[in-house]
Amino acid sequence: MLGLFAGLDLVIHQLSFQSDFIEKQFVRQWYPFFSATLRGFSVFFSFSVGDVLYGLLVTGMLFYVTRMISLIIKRKGQRKNLLVRLSYQLFILGSLVYIFFNVCWGFNYNRKDVATAFGLDKQPYTKTELCQLNGLLLQQLNERGGDTTQSLHFSALQLQGLVKSAYGSLGKTNDLLSYKHLSLKFSAWSRLISYWGVSGYYNPFTGEAQINSEMPSFILPFVCCHEVAHQLGYAKENEANFVGYLAAASTDNADLRYAADFDMFLYANRNLFFLDSVTANQYRKMLPLRAKHDIRELMKFSESHQSLMEPLIEKIYGAFLKNNQQPQGLLSYDEVTGLLIAYFKKEGRLR
Repeated sequence: MLGLFAGLDLVIHQLSFQSDFIEKQFVRQWYPFFSATLRGFSVFFSFSVGDVLYGLLVTGMLFYVTRMISLIIKRKGQRKNLLVRLSYQLFILGSLVYIFFNVCWGFNYNRKDVATAFGLDKQPYTKTELCQLNGLLLQQLNERGGDTTQSLHFSALQLQGLVKSAYGSLGKTNDLLSYKHLSLKFSAWSRLISYWGVSGYYNPFTGEAQINSEMPSFILPFVCCHEVAHQLGYAKENEANFVGYLAAASTDNADLRYAADFDMFLYANRNLFFLDSVTANQYRKMLPLRAKHDIRELMKFSESHQSLMEPLIEKIYGAFLKNNQQPQGLLSYDEVTGLLIAYFKKEGRLR
């Protein structure tokens, strides 16, 4: 049994490097059918099926490992056998998760990059181009942001409507962006993950996009677009940001467009800050009252939800990203800036 699972792990690992197989068989054949089927099943449940499964898995794992450790401590004469048994079973479980993760979604990390798929000439950008992007996003925020500081509130149903409209428009331009069976839900663990710095996540085993309902509401529409991009198979974080932005930009909904421009401005402005902090701060000072207010609200939320777990979660997830074709780790999110610049150079517009 051990040899069988080790062999399957090796086969999966080798397949991840077969670009023709990934693009022709997985991305264009298997994954669209499989993911739509998963969503078609999970959409019938008002609660998050994936969160329930995660909860049961973690609880079961903690119970089993605790019980085994207790036996190892008590039965001194059987320690070696018990340790071997525990290691064997954990390996089998890990292999099953690894195999199913890749078959359900993980191969998407090795798909053709989004720049190639969209015909973008993505090159290292200059400070001038970065300043231009900051200016474009600032202009759009001023058009949409206004001087209101009124808080927005979205129900799960409202967010689903926004996302369905956005991807419905975007799907008409590209077959790979066609989206069926919307499965977008508030996470059952929203309070907990707020202290982990998580705004949303995709569950590859159930096809559900999970949103942290505790987050400030003005960013939720774009978080939804980002997670749905993951559902469509755009696994890398910068690519999910880019596809999510295109979806948001394809609608006439002011709140969704504002949320997308706000999020992209934060990335672009942070990248500019690393090159020229004075110029970056000048762009920030020109933001509309609404955006300035929302930045303060986001900072307040982050400060009030700090925990000892957040740095650990960031380190673990950063390592996960690095092991999945994203060498910049958590900074991979910021790399959407280069994609937006390449898109603007090609199209002459951001929306």
